[in-house]
Order: sequence, then C-alpha cells, then structure tokens
Amino acid sequence: MSDEEQIKELYRTYWQYMIDKNADGLRKIMSSDYYLRHMTGVKQSVDEFLKGLLNGPSIIILRSTMRLQSR
Repeated sequence: MSDEEQIKELYRTYWQYMIDKNADGLRKIMSSDYYLRHMTGVKQSVDEFLKGLLNGPSIIILRSTMRLQSR
C-alpha cells in the first residue's frame, strides 16, 4: 500500500471512530503526544478531547464524499 493510500485509510478510520465515538480506537491511532488545537486557540489533551467527544452531541454525516488530492 502506498503512503497516499495509507493516509486515506487512516483518515477514513479516524472519522469512523469519531462518528462511532470509539475512544479506544482513536487512542490506538493517536500518538502519545497528541493534542488538539481548537480554532479558538484552546489546547486539549487526548483525555480532554475524548471526554468532549464522548459527552458531546453525536456526529451525523448526512452526505459524505471524501476526495483526497495530492498537491
């Protein structure tokens, strides 16, 4: 599998875990130093990010089209 195919597969897996609220799956693909920098500037640790995901509203995908393009 090429690097591009691996990235596409990881992206799909990430979003499926997000939709399913699969914290264990997300932890498996996140690095030990992972953090989320929110658009507001707030920095969240893995634990804070996953707590927000699990306690927040569900992610509903009404129409999903994924296109990844190389630059």
